[in-house]
Formats: sequence, structure tokens, C-alpha cells
Amino acid sequence: MIRNVVLIAIDTLRQDHLGCYGYRRTTSPTIDELARKGVIFLRAYASDVPTIPSFTSLFTGRRGIKTGIVSHRRDEVLSDEIFWLPEYLAKQGIKTAAVSTLYFMRKWFSRGFNYYMNPVAGDRRRTQQVDAEEINYYALRWLKQHKDERFFLFIHYWDPHMFYKPPSPYSELFYSGNPCDPNNHSLDKLKQCIDWPFRKRQLDEILPGVTDLEFIIAQYDGEIRYVDDKIKEVIELLEKLRLLEETLVVICSDHGESLGEHNVYFDHADVYEPVIHIPLILFGSEIPSGKKVKALVQSIDITPTILDYLGLPLPNDLDGRSLRPLIEGEINSIRNVVYCNQATWTAKRTMIKGFWKLIKTYDETFWKVPRIELYDLKDDPNETKNLVERRKDLVDSMELEMTRWLEENLKGSIDPVKLVVSRGIPALSWVERAYKSMGMLDKWNEWLIRRKASCIEE
Repeated sequence: MIRNVVLIAIDTLRQDHLGCYGYRRTTSPTIDELARKGVIFLRAYASDVPTIPSFTSLFTGRRGIKTGIVSHRRDEVLSDEIFWLPEYLAKQGIKTAAVSTLYFMRKWFSRGFNYYMNPVAGDRRRTQQVDAEEINYYALRWLKQHKDERFFLFIHYWDPHMFYKPPSPYSELFYSGNPCDPNNHSLDKLKQCIDWPFRKRQLDEILPGVTDLEFIIAQYDGEIRYVDDKIKEVIELLEKLRLLEETLVVICSDHGESLGEHNVYFDHADVYEPVIHIPLILFGSEIPSGKKVKALVQSIDITPTILDYLGLPLPNDLDGRSLRPLIEGEINSIRNVVYCNQATWTAKRTMIKGFWKLIKTYDETFWKVPRIELYDLKDDPNETKNLVERRKDLVDSMELEMTRWLEENLKGSIDPVKLVVSRGIPALSWVERAYKSMGMLDKWNEWLIRRKASCIEE
């Protein structure tokens, strides 16, 4: 019987950088072992990205277009009337605890937790730079203290998020060479991007003068291995406390990371596969061993799945669905299409039906892309061949389906993604501040003029 749940979220974790998803490096021996002993979902997608909308959709089981949380804008506020997983569990008498810094980003992330532990509570600047060892200090201690109670524990690691600065020996684990070689030009494309001043500040935090893209990727991978070792400590303690038999362990991420794909570097700014295709692994005594699920699932399905395994009633207004029937082989799919929104760095919406992927862009911000993109993920998993012109019939039918789906879900309300576009994409002000700090406001203003002219022409 499942009495407890440990939900482990690894921020900014690409599923294709884990061994269990086929990665070439040994970044994740612990997670790989859990995947072998449990269930791994091969086609799991976030419903909203990046961090704030993603975690909000996870804990509500509802899409951002329903909750109104689709970006990192401060004027988006989650209503207290909307279902919230930790609050619901607490009402059922389950002790709820979080080790996370998300409260710094939005206060509703502490809602419903009996215990909310923020290892860097005195330093808001470290919201995204808290270390996995600091997270484990609180998580392991809490588990020891509450091992005799029924509990839900949320553990949130940030390490793979920029800045990628894993401690030694993880920083040297996957790289040898000269990261500042002047003859290495693998970052030259980035230097031509409008967001370069913003990225330069980030890279200077990792290693001033770095020129090698592979060094940066190796540091990202080192962060993953570091977190994986810390997850091992959690699993070993659960075993030592004899809690594994009655605990469901869920491992996931809020989103992935672009590492140069589509000319996006070291961020989660779009809805391409490196960002929205997330890892999802479940492990526990009631979870079959070694199962791989190929069906399309989403992050909104995590909350109803947790409730199902805990034997608790599912609210009727959730957008997510329990994955338990999929896991137990009762059905082969729970949906034939998935949707995902992005409204923090760009404004985009995508739908995936089978292996066809349609992307609709409302505001491209810094990256020149077509307004409509169509990809065949089976033949072109890296999304390099836009098939819009070749498959206009399919584009029309998918765009119509997306429009009808949106109207059905909004029920006359304003599309919150389009509302963000009208009010301003959050990242525009972040990059502007970077230009200002470097004394380059004139160049920024020139770009803004060109951007406005381009929008008028369209």
C-alpha cells in the first residue's frame, strides 16, 4: 500500500541528458536504476513553461490557460479558490513538506504545506542557486523526524539551472581541454544574438573568457550527476528507514534547457523539444518494474496520479488524468494530443498529435522564426525541417483543432498568452537591464525600433 509520496523535481533537466533516455554520458546512474525498477514515460511534456507556470500547472493539475498563470509576469496571481495539491493532502491529514525556494518567486508555492523549508531563506539572490547539498540537509533531516507519519515531501533541486557551476569533481567529470581556447569559435553564433549581453553575464559567472560550447554543456551534465548522487542519498535513507515499500517516488522536471538548438543558448525560451519534453519516472512497490510507456502524457497528470495511488478522490475540474491505468496496462493512451504554452521569453503555443508538431508564435522576441511551424518528430526529432509549405492541409486541420480546443477551454475568457504579449514579454526587460549595465542602451533602443517596425509590417 502506498502511504507516502516523495516528489523530486530537478529544475531545468533535459530528459535526453539522462542515461535512461539514451544519453551517452553517465550523468544519472541513480535515476537510471529507478527507471529500470519502475516506470519511465518516454513522451512526457510540460503543459506550461518555464518555472512558475510549469510548477503551478503541476500542483493544480490544470493548464495555465485555466489558472491564468502562463508566464513570469508579476500581475499574474493564482486564485485561492483553485485546487492545490499540498493543501488538499493536508486536509486529508497527510503531513505536507517542501524543501524549495519557489516561495521567493511566488508566495502561493508555500500554500498547503505544514512544513516549508527554504535553505537560503536569508538570501533571495540565491533562489535559483541553492545547492543540492543544502536541499538534502533539510530533506533528510525531515524524513528522519517524520518517518512514522503519513507524508508528502516535495524536494526541488535547482542545480542544472544556469549558472552551471557544479562542485569538484563534477566540474571535471565530462570535460578535458582548454575551455578558453581563442581558436574555438563554437560560441560565435551566440555572440551575434540580441540577448548576448544577458548571456555574457551568465557565462562570466561560470568562467570568464570561455569559448568552448562543449565545456558549458559538460558543466550542465556535471550538475545533473551531482544531483543524481544527492537523490541516491534520499533513496538510501528511505530504504534505511524502511519507507520504500510504502512510498511512491516521482522524479520529474518543470522543463528542459536549450543548449544551442534553434540558436537559443542556456535557457528555456521556447516550445521546442529540448525545453518541453520532460523526464518522468515513477518508482514504488505498486509500480511495475521495467515498464516503458510510449503514450503522450503531461505534467498536469502528476497530481491526479499521486491522488490515485494514495486512494484519494480526484476533483472533477482537473485537466490532468491519472496515469495509473496506463501504468497497469488497462489502457494504451489517455489523450491523443498534448498542448504547451510559453509566454516568458517568447509567446508560443504548440500541439503534438501523434508525431506531428505544430508551433504557433505570437511574439518571437529575440529569435526570428516563422509564425507557423510544422515538424514530423518521428523523422525529424531535432525539428530542423519546417514542413508548413509541404503539408498545408495538415497545418490547416491542426490549427483549426488548436483553435477549437482553445475556445472550448477559455469559454469566452481572454487568452492569457495573448494578454502577456499585449502587456510585454517579461524577458524584454531582463535583457534591457543587461544592455544598460554594459552601457549599451543606444544599441538596445535601435533594436527596439527595428522590432516595432517589423511588427507594424506584419
